[in-house]
Order: sequence, then C-alpha cells, then structure tokens
Amino acid sequence: MLKDKPYTDAPLIRKFDKHSSADFNNKLSYELWDNVFSEKDMNTNFNNFLDTYLKLFNSCFPLKKVQCKPKNKALLTQGFKISCLKKRKLFIAQRNSNDPNLTVYYKKYCRILMRVIKLAK
Repeated sequence: MLKDKPYTDAPLIRKFDKHSSADFNNKLSYELWDNVFSEKDMNTNFNNFLDTYLKLFNSCFPLKKVQCKPKNKALLTQGFKISCLKKRKLFIAQRNSNDPNLTVYYKKYCRILMRVIKLAK
C-alpha cells in the first residue's frame, strides 16, 4: 500500500527581510578576511572567499520548506467546467463579432454563471 506524502516535494525558499539583511551586513563587517588574502593562488583565495560568504549567507538566509495546501477542486464539477468552456467560446465569438445582441448575451451569461458559482461555494 502506498503512503501519501503530500509535502515531500515542498519547495524551499529563503526569507529576505530588513532584519536578516542587517544581520548579514553585520556578520560580513565583523568577519576576518585573513584566509582570503593569505594565499598566493587566486583560485584558493576565491574559494576561501566564496566559502566564507556562503557560510554567512546560509546562516542569515536559511532555506525553509513551504507547505502548500492542496487545492480543493470539489467546486469544479463537470457542469461548471462545461459552463466555463461555453463562456470562453462566447467571449471569443463576441470579441470577433460586432453583434450587440451577442455581447448582451455574453454579459448576461457571465452574471448568471457567477451567481451560480457563488451559491455553490
């Protein structure tokens, strides 16, 4: 039997705000950069700089999992899907036509559909 794992593929985000940015700037200013300038090799210096910078960056802006709520699609019944498809076709037809009766019919259809959707909620 398969177990449901709804949050295994949760996206990871970083939170950037004024407090975290100020903390990051503060930590950068207090960091000793001796290990960056101690070597003669530029590649080693760059790697030391990048290691120090990323260590501070990851400590101030940690990755956090975001839990996404599953969308409740119980509202979208087959009848609503058909009605929305008809509304889309009416929109395209009235957009490409100069018939004022078709425009009035489309607007009336939209109002009725919105009322029905609100009642269904």
